[in-house]
Amino acid sequence: LDVLEKSPGVLVDVNGNISLKGKQGVLIYIDDKPTYLAAPDLANYLRSLSSGSIGSIEIMTTAPAKYDAAGNAGIINIRLKRVKTTGFSGGVNLSYGQGKYSKSNNSANLSYRLNKINLFSNISYNIGNFFQDLYINRTYFNNSAQLSSAFNQNTYIKMQNEGANAKLGMDYYLTKKSTLGLVLTGFSNKSNNHTANQSVISDQNLAVQNKVSAMSPMKRSFSNGSANLNYTLKLDEKGKELSFNSDYLQYGSEINQSLLSSTYAPDGSFLSKSNLVSNLPATIKITTAKADFTLPLKNKAKFEAGAKASFIRTGNIANFYDEENNTLSPNYTFSNSFNYRENINAAYLNYNFSKNKLSVQTGFRLEN
Repeated sequence: LDVLEKSPGVLVDVNGNISLKGKQGVLIYIDDKPTYLAAPDLANYLRSLSSGSIGSIEIMTTAPAKYDAAGNAGIINIRLKRVKTTGFSGGVNLSYGQGKYSKSNNSANLSYRLNKINLFSNISYNIGNFFQDLYINRTYFNNSAQLSSAFNQNTYIKMQNEGANAKLGMDYYLTKKSTLGLVLTGFSNKSNNHTANQSVISDQNLAVQNKVSAMSPMKRSFSNGSANLNYTLKLDEKGKELSFNSDYLQYGSEINQSLLSSTYAPDGSFLSKSNLVSNLPATIKITTAKADFTLPLKNKAKFEAGAKASFIRTGNIANFYDEENNTLSPNYTFSNSFNYRENINAAYLNYNFSKNKLSVQTGFRLEN
């Protein structure tokens, strides 16, 4: 996430939302594969991904037709390092930062290649501590421009994220022109957020009328496991290539949170309290298969074509409870269950060329 913040045209706000040249809804790809993550989960994942494991970042304000049509705001493709040196090679990155709180970002890239087999891996472990200290002071006036009331609020948010990522892969060179590959990836992220809020409401004479104290601890766990099977066939030495990829991904997350609000009189005496407790588990299962064909042409031109099918199943449960006298009772106003299934079949054609200072790209994509 720190690398993206420094990339041209990319803006990352305080909540980890990513925009490209002012446009929201940017799609993030890892090694040409979409992450399928909502903004908060994506931010936590990118925080746990070590910058030392990144080989390059491709920023596409206008994405080619080979990418999913959803990326109207642009696509950022993060390519992880993949060493192909013969024998054993690797590197280790360790970092520590200290502000008000500490953070550490550590990773290792290892590979071993012998004869027809190439083994590679990326492993990282990271801990980050962040905070927000927000003050809001509002004054309200009536139609005669006289002060009618005032509202003062302080919110302090302490966030701790811990993440581990692993990628293990193998390439087997069947012939000089064909390669069969298997890649296994997974990550586990845990975060603890604690929000403390103090609010004071005053009248037109700035006399305190009400005080509200709110505490909101939240624990979040998020994990992923995926498997990729791929095959690449080089049809000639000029770059003509045919490739096949099949993927299976499964995400699991759970959020446990409570919102405890207490109200006090101007003299500080206790008036009332309420506590809303929530448990939010979710699962995502994704199966995809695609085939791509690349044909280099004269004068640095290139033609691409391909097809893709994806199946997504999502299950979300929102369990809310009201706590009173240490007893939980279901809150049916907020509770909900949401199940979603999606199947997208797509095919695309893409052509691009460049000459001198001119670069032209045109494409067509059909999705059902």
